[in-house]
Amino acid sequence: MFKRIKMGFKYTHSLIDQGFTYAAYRKKIADQLAEQDSAQESVRKLLKYTDKNEVRMASIDKSLNLIPEVQHTFGNAKPVTWLVLTEGWCGDAASSVPIIAAIAAQFPEKINLRFYFRDENPELMDAHLTNGGKSIPKLIVLDESLRFLASWGPRPQVLQDQMDIWKAEYENDFSGLIRRVNAWYDEDRGVSIQKEIANMMDDLSAGQQPV
Repeated sequence: MFKRIKMGFKYTHSLIDQGFTYAAYRKKIADQLAEQDSAQESVRKLLKYTDKNEVRMASIDKSLNLIPEVQHTFGNAKPVTWLVLTEGWCGDAASSVPIIAAIAAQFPEKINLRFYFRDENPELMDAHLTNGGKSIPKLIVLDESLRFLASWGPRPQVLQDQMDIWKAEYENDFSGLIRRVNAWYDEDRGVSIQKEIANMMDDLSAGQQPV
């Protein structure tokens, strides 16, 4: 899902500099896993999801193929900065972040990509809520002057539509819901995310407002 709205948040070069590269983000997650024995109990409970997500991200890194729409969109796009709010324990992030990173890696002259941990950046997160919630991942698009253009997340619209149905079906089975969502991501192979991001950037290039 993506949208374009007026934001009151001030984006600065200092904020950009504070963000992680994809490699640094992945290393930070690996460090969290390596140090989990000394972490607080509440943190260790989340790290069990982080551990599985690390495997998922590594798999996507190796197997992802970018679709032609992405190649066409970014071959003609103006330079932008992408900020991504995320956390290692988030399942949607594990399935989306490697795709976002792959697009940026393919077009380094067009996309300046930085990652931010949601819980360490409350002001940035609060400026980009989804229906009042701190849903992640959240991709924020800025122009060359660091002006807000649009945002995407936390998941493709087609999956969000399914989630509204599945949440009722799996009301008392969170693990079952996670398996269902992961199966959807596996079958989709990153196509829906790529299409939505490409469409968002095409709309921005055409001067239209994403809905």
